[in-house]
Amino acid sequence: MLEQLIEEGIRLESKTTRNQFGGNYFKGVEFEEWIAKVIRFLEEDEKDSAVTKRVIDRFMNMNQNNNFEVYQMALGALKSLS
Repeated sequence: MLEQLIEEGIRLESKTTRNQFGGNYFKGVEFEEWIAKVIRFLEEDEKDSAVTKRVIDRFMNMNQNNNFEVYQMALGALKSLS
């Protein structure tokens, strides 16, 4: 499951949209589905990890303006576990 989430995350990056200031963000359901799977995976397999807490905290404070930053942090967290 970990490798599958990493692969999905890498493919997801191609679906970003560029905003008027040159930053990237996701719109649509694909990112929401992926981040939900990431959080579920981390809660089940890395329950007491600081990495899990950090991903969840960033997710809880996410909005459309910073969802690409949350994506990068979550993908990096997954890669650190592989």
